[in-house]
Amino acid sequence: MNILGAIGQGGMQVADMTWSMRCRKEDIEHRKLEIEWRKYDIWCRWVDEQWHAMDEKAKQLEQIANLSALLAGFALIGMCEVNIPSTISGILLIAFGTTTAIAVALPISSMLSSCMVLVAVIKFDPKSPPHGCSDFMQFWTLHCEADWRFSFRCFNLFDSFGSSMALYSNIVNSQIFKRLDGFSSMIMNNKIWHHLL
Repeated sequence: MNILGAIGQGGMQVADMTWSMRCRKEDIEHRKLEIEWRKYDIWCRWVDEQWHAMDEKAKQLEQIANLSALLAGFALIGMCEVNIPSTISGILLIAFGTTTAIAVALPISSMLSSCMVLVAVIKFDPKSPPHGCSDFMQFWTLHCEADWRFSFRCFNLFDSFGSSMALYSNIVNSQIFKRLDGFSSMIMNNKIWHHLL
């Protein structure tokens, strides 16, 4: 019986060893898969961060382009709708035309530059970045930052629209004062007004 018990116990030990070796092998394989899953998860998070950075820059560019187009439209309408009297000074007319042209040109330049940078940002693929760029911020710094700065400077230099409107108000005020002056002399010369006094 001892022999049979020893054989049975030895067989159980061999089975336990085989089972533990098999479990250990499966555990090692599972850990390798876990490491791969973690690497994939880290890569997916990195891609998400790249998409968020791209989306943020794209929204900024889109807003600058939309506002620039809107402001250029306002400046153009302001230039077209102004009634310039024939008695206006030539220097004032040249100043108004120049500032209005600048007020239209700057936002259009800003809009076009923003749109071109927006195209580059939308075409960027974080899964396969272009040569020399490891991530979106490096791509932005190398390829888009200078154009973005130009676009934003053009947008910020839109103060010429204010100059144009100031010149426009000068033109309008000169017309109003002439009209008021004529109106007041008409009232003073009116017999009814003198009669009431």
